[in-house]
Amino acid sequence: MSVLTSTPREFVFRFTGPEDFVEFFRVNYGPTFTAFAGLDDDARAGLYADLVELARRHDSSTNATLRIRATYLETLATR
Repeated sequence: MSVLTSTPREFVFRFTGPEDFVEFFRVNYGPTFTAFAGLDDDARAGLYADLVELARRHDSSTNATLRIRATYLETLATR
């Protein structure tokens, strides 16, 4: 018999600013890397600007850094 246990968790992304956040995902996160790679220069600049603005809107820091809270559901299966 298996038992599933789910627990809401939170992760806080911390970066020096929104541009660093976007750059990190542009270089290191496959779907974001692929999205940028498939665009021409103008569209790439537009996506970059949109993602920077999105990061700014979700920033919860009280200083010049960036802090974005993200929730996820941790689910463990045990036998």
